[in-house]
Amino acid sequence: MAGTRAVVDLRGITTVRRHAKERVERRLAPAEPRNEASGEDRTGFWR
Repeated sequence: MAGTRAVVDLRGITTVRRHAKERVERRLAPAEPRNEASGEDRTGFWR
């Protein structure tokens, strides 16, 4: 990936890793859905 080294040099590896971790946490669904009592099952269909 072009420019990756420049970003690490500019921002620092700690910041780059923290941002990557935050992005993964936002993009991946939680293991346990927060609102299971809404009437929907895990597939998104109503029971």
